[in-house]
Amino acid sequence: MSFFRVGEKYQGIYEIEKVQSFCDGELAIARSGSSLYYLQSVLLQRQAPSRAVQQYRSLQEELVVQYIEAYTEERFIIFVRPYEKMTFLKDLLVLEKPTEEQIVQWMKRLVLQAKALKNKTMPMYLLLNQENIGVNENGELKVIYCGLDHITKLESNLDWGSFLYGMLTRVDMKEPISKIPSDLECSKPMLKLLQKSMQGSLDSLSAQIESYEKKSQGKSFLEKLFGSNSKKKPIKMKKQDEDVKALQAVPERNALPESEPVPVTSNDDLIAQMKLEYERKQQELLKELERKQAELDKYNQQHKLMNQENHEQKRLEQKRLEQKRVEQERVEQERLEHERLEQERLEQERLEHERLEQERVEQERLEHERLEQERLEQERFEQERLEQERLEQERVEQERLEQERVEQERLEQECLEQERLEQERLEHERLEQERLERERVEHERLEQERLEQERLEQERLEQERVEQERLEHERLEQERVEQERLEHERLEQERLEQERLEQERLEQERLEQERLEQERLEQERLEHERLEHERLEQERLEREHREKKSELYLLQQEAERLRKLKEEFEAREQELLVERQRQQAQNQRETGSSDEELRKQLHDARIQRENQEQEQLAKQFEEYMKFMFKDK
Repeated sequence: MSFFRVGEKYQGIYEIEKVQSFCDGELAIARSGSSLYYLQSVLLQRQAPSRAVQQYRSLQEELVVQYIEAYTEERFIIFVRPYEKMTFLKDLLVLEKPTEEQIVQWMKRLVLQAKALKNKTMPMYLLLNQENIGVNENGELKVIYCGLDHITKLESNLDWGSFLYGMLTRVDMKEPISKIPSDLECSKPMLKLLQKSMQGSLDSLSAQIESYEKKSQGKSFLEKLFGSNSKKKPIKMKKQDEDVKALQAVPERNALPESEPVPVTSNDDLIAQMKLEYERKQQELLKELERKQAELDKYNQQHKLMNQENHEQKRLEQKRLEQKRVEQERVEQERLEHERLEQERLEQERLEHERLEQERVEQERLEHERLEQERLEQERFEQERLEQERLEQERVEQERLEQERVEQERLEQECLEQERLEQERLEHERLEQERLERERVEHERLEQERLEQERLEQERLEQERVEQERLEHERLEQERVEQERLEHERLEQERLEQERLEQERLEQERLEQERLEQERLEQERLEHERLEHERLEQERLEREHREKKSELYLLQQEAERLRKLKEEFEAREQELLVERQRQQAQNQRETGSSDEELRKQLHDARIQRENQEQEQLAKQFEEYMKFMFKDK
């Protein structure tokens, strides 16, 4: 059944422009003057008391759209709020997927709002429904409806875990879930938060959200410190292998002799000896490179082991903190459960008192309605009787007038008849007023007599109650005196026992404080040793770095010396080659060959070979420098 209809005016003020279903109820947009308003109809479990309506009117919460008026109907309560354009979560989640951090922030604000509503004079609750929660044009989270416990019917059957699952999966949940699906894609902290929120209270849910935020911040910090290094290590080792292979693939002519030139007897012997010396130096250089590679591998292995030890220490520390946090949560949950049970007991007592009060008021209302109906029925019978008498009198009067008209003249009869009718009318009005006045006076008298009888009855009952209370008070006074005597003896014993227990507790606290102080000092000592160890390790690594830099400098000097020896060797080799070619040229002069043309060809070949060797040597030296500096 629709409560609002487009075009109608509610309370003669709000003209309905649009109506839509809203969480088992209706939400209408209405206009009053130049302003737009939300009108919502909500079913009631029982009649709302005036203080409930007043609480809605004075409700001022950050997330809740303000209630400016509340009207009570027969089975409904109607809320009026200023119109505020917003996108509800049901539509927002379809348009875009929020991040986990955004969802947790929404959950945090909603939980705080639910706790604030629960602590009201008349406890209230938040309707967990994506149609009830939205984001306005300023990006602020807003809530349309919040209900009163045991008064409004519109309640959500979702728990906080099912509501959070709906936001993560972008599904409008209508029924709660009993188990989290295994294919849910979310982070581990979010999965843990979802599991804890399935059956948790508001306080435990707040603690879980804070734990999630701390873990997220800690994870981000660790990624900044270690994430990039750990990802780059495999690439770095791969580059090292490639550089070593490149250096091992250097042509033999890059290694030059270091020893003194060996005397030779011929050009061929000199070239052979220089090749042997070149091969020997190449083997030495390769061995040196292999030794450096082994030292580098050893250094990387030590660094990896040190990182593993640090990671293990951090993991153990996190495990200890997690166990401590779980224990604190368990104690907190027990305390909250005890408080919840106490609140439920007080709430049941309050509800029972309200139910009895409501029944009494309902009985009085029914009695008043019955008396009112009897009075109205009597008045209706009296009016019918008077109407019949009036009709009878009119009929008799008409007959009499008809007879007089026959006997007397028409004009005189009419005049006299008018005067008589006027007098009768005035007389009848006077009598009617007197009768109504008598009935009013009689009704007031009866009402006063009834009130007087009720007052006397209440006084009699009050006297009986006072007498019973006096007797009961005397009996209780005697019992109290006896109980006080027994209580005094018991309290004396308890006092002695408490003094003994207090002394034991103080002794235990002192011992516990001493133990905690020792643990703290031990932790400080271990932390100091760890920092000292890290400082020494850093100094050792810096020393190794400086030593490697010095070795690199020596290797550069060695490479420069080898380059010069290579140039000398090539010059000598070129001289020998030129000498041999000159001899061959002399032998070929007879055939008409040009000595100048041969010299030019030899010169061009030598320059081209030198350029190629210099380019290859520069490329190899650049690769060697990259290999030595890639970890710096």
